[in-house]
Amino acid sequence: MIMRTPTYKSIRTLKQTLVALPLLICALAMPVLGQGIGNIQRAIQPEFFTRDLIIFIEGLDLDETQQIIVEALFDDYEQSFDEGIEQMEAQINALRESIDLEDLKENNPQEVLRVVLGPIEEWMKERDVLGDQLIENVRVILVPAQETLWIDFTRNLYIEQYISEGVMSGESVNVFHVLRDMSLDQSILDHIKPTVDSYAIELHDSLRNRTRLVQGAYTTLIEKLSATNTLADNDRRLDIINARIAIRNINDGGINAIALSLPEDKGIEFWNQAMQRGYPRIFRRTPAQRVLESAAAITSYPEDIQIAIDQLLAEYYVELDDYNTRLLDEQRRFDPERLRESIRNQQRKMNGEDTVRPEDPTRELIAQRKAMGTRYIERLRALLSPEEFDELEGARRYAPPPASLTPKEAEQLQLNFNRDINSTPAGKGNDPRTNANAPGSKKPPAKGERGRDGDRGRD
Repeated sequence: MIMRTPTYKSIRTLKQTLVALPLLICALAMPVLGQGIGNIQRAIQPEFFTRDLIIFIEGLDLDETQQIIVEALFDDYEQSFDEGIEQMEAQINALRESIDLEDLKENNPQEVLRVVLGPIEEWMKERDVLGDQLIENVRVILVPAQETLWIDFTRNLYIEQYISEGVMSGESVNVFHVLRDMSLDQSILDHIKPTVDSYAIELHDSLRNRTRLVQGAYTTLIEKLSATNTLADNDRRLDIINARIAIRNINDGGINAIALSLPEDKGIEFWNQAMQRGYPRIFRRTPAQRVLESAAAITSYPEDIQIAIDQLLAEYYVELDDYNTRLLDEQRRFDPERLRESIRNQQRKMNGEDTVRPEDPTRELIAQRKAMGTRYIERLRALLSPEEFDELEGARRYAPPPASLTPKEAEQLQLNFNRDINSTPAGKGNDPRTNANAPGSKKPPAKGERGRDGDRGRD
């Protein structure tokens, strides 16, 4: 079966609606709207896109005939969604033409919300019905053997739909995508399934709790928007932060547990890939690491030089691991505090007070890690000839600017290096990034411990 790309008409219509509606509502109802625009944008997005077909096909083990049926059901869903969006827009435009909204805005802004948001609320209900109907129509075509997959399927579908709504580092990492991209043997997948299922159940429950708090106890969208920035609503938003922390912790714990259940080399690869996606600022490959690993991958150096480079790389990994461990601790502590301070700043603005900008404790550590890397680069430079060093991947970043350059030109040259413009070719030989036994590699953290390595495979 050939999978279609999601090019259906509603995507263009949806983009126009997402832009037009918030602007319209902002202009008409800003005095009472507060911070609710994001809720409207999320509310009018479709629950399912054509790209989600693969989740249904794989999650329910659909045969070819069932795949054709489900694709037709998706076509019907998309057509109904298009029609619903167009009908909602037509109702809003009709209201704009038939009611003096400017007069309402001046004399009764709350009524503006009721008038403008009414069609949106009605569509939200219809959209939920469309999604429920799609799910039930899919279930009707299943055979008894596939029914046993239903609970796992609906749980994983929910995770797929809501995991990306995180705002903190580590909150939105999709562990299932990491496992999929590793293309593991089926025997390995069967072995780790109990661990993955346990993680998925815990994550699913925590995601539902976050969704419940985000939606709040409001019966209407108008009620929710009007309550923004009240003391009760601020308490709810603080609870959302705690829910986000819980999801992040579940992700981190799940990553550790799955890594330990995999064969050692695959566990190292999985842990590093997952942490890189969850905390890219910390675990992506550093410039110094790039150069050092390029040198270690070259096998044409004299034996004593190769041994010295391997030792240098191993020492660098030890220091890098220490910095990354501290960075992870600080990032996990700072992310929630940054969100809480944002809520407090909104209250300060309402009270006419100055806002407070929290200081990011990771900035200084990042600078220290960069300086540490530069020291190792200088040690590497001392082992190689200038020509050998210049051939390494990323080495040009550390090349001193020509003496003939003006300070401004030298600054621009450094900016180009920082953006990886005109970088040198990759080193030859085996790439340490894909070798679990390369110098500096470590086993995944023991069960119950927070991961510390992450010094491999950062791209």
